[in-house]
Amino acid sequence: MTVLPFISLVDVKEYLHWLTDVIQTHRGEQRICLREVPRQELEYEHILDSQQYALAKNLISASLTELVGVPLWTEHTRVDITNGASEVAIDTTAATYSKYAYIYCKDAQAIVELTTVGDSVLRFAAPVDADYRDALICPLREGRITEHGFERLQNDIIKLSVTYLITDTADIAVDNLPKYQGFGVWEQCGLNGVSERIDRPVDVVDNGISYQSPIATTTYTAHVQQLKMLLEGGQDLFKVRKWLHYLKGRQKPFWLPTWSNDYQPVSDINASDTDIVVKNVGLSKVAGVRHAMIKTKGGSHFVKILQAVGSGSTETITLSQPVRVGIALADIDCFCSLSLVRLSQDAVEIEHIEKQRARIGLALREVSDADLV
Repeated sequence: MTVLPFISLVDVKEYLHWLTDVIQTHRGEQRICLREVPRQELEYEHILDSQQYALAKNLISASLTELVGVPLWTEHTRVDITNGASEVAIDTTAATYSKYAYIYCKDAQAIVELTTVGDSVLRFAAPVDADYRDALICPLREGRITEHGFERLQNDIIKLSVTYLITDTADIAVDNLPKYQGFGVWEQCGLNGVSERIDRPVDVVDNGISYQSPIATTTYTAHVQQLKMLLEGGQDLFKVRKWLHYLKGRQKPFWLPTWSNDYQPVSDINASDTDIVVKNVGLSKVAGVRHAMIKTKGGSHFVKILQAVGSGSTETITLSQPVRVGIALADIDCFCSLSLVRLSQDAVEIEHIEKQRARIGLALREVSDADLV
């Protein structure tokens, strides 16, 4: 198996592509997943000297129609492996090891076949035949080169850009979120920016003479959001990646908190309360059931708001059932709205800006309460 033996620069872009058929109706939508495991693309950049440049041209020329080995540099671990070793002790819980691993150091590289992938150990099918000091080890996948380009910089330095399409993408889907009404709640607040607008699809009747007449094509109003996350730490990043695989693009919805104090109670909440008096934010003017999260220092509580009645500077919200625990005002971190949303695109970009640190941008669209039936 051919591998380009050059370590990638820190910035790596990863793209996940699902395929979903969304059938829109007046009251809701039906979503059919057509691609269970996403297509995965990786964009690497390498800095080469003149000898490496010559080697890269020859390897790429010979491999454009063949499958090649693709090291997953974003999942690497630094290790020392001695000659004759048949295993290495590393944490694999935030990596996607499968059949092969790639060992890289400046003077030597190796492809090793794996017989055991444990949470804290990799065992090799055969002992290694060299010393690998201060080396990097990472999962090795199969893929093909879909794009590449060389850019000559100054002093005989060349930048190589390569895009791979992985052909054996690991399915790491895990339903790892707390549940409310059968759907996961995204409680992790790694937000690095949110933009949103309110959308109601309409057909506009215009005869060119009188005023235009809008006709709603759905029975519900949707929030459309652009969510940006900055994730720190390998485990947090891997948790999000597993969750994205579980969503399967546009197919599965989840609950998204606003993470703002949308509702501010004026007094403590008793365990038996179904009516809570909050500062008036105009909820009584909006018809329909709403959902919310009360985030406290001891955990999260999810509630359904049946109605709201305004009275001056306050309004009384009625819950479908009591919270069943007393909550002091001082213990409330936030009392915020929950929206049932899905991805509005089947493509997700993960920008790895350094090891165990990444930016992810998600385009989201609210779905109707028909999903809750």
